[in-house]
Amino acid sequence: MISQEETERKLREKLELELASKEHQIATLVIETQKLQSTLIKLKETSFTQVNNKKEKTSNESYLSFFFC
Repeated sequence: MISQEETERKLREKLELELASKEHQIATLVIETQKLQSTLIKLKETSFTQVNNKKEKTSNESYLSFFFC
């Protein structure tokens, strides 16, 4: 017959394992979130640069066409 202490010990061990598993999942999600945030920042910077380059190119083309056409 299993004593109440033994039952409680097994339950506690099970809960500790579940908690460790959840902590690992959380740590993994934090890392993935950080990677996604970094990727998003890089994407925004790249988009900003591309838009500015397009604007500059368009502005230069307009300037040149004004004087050479």
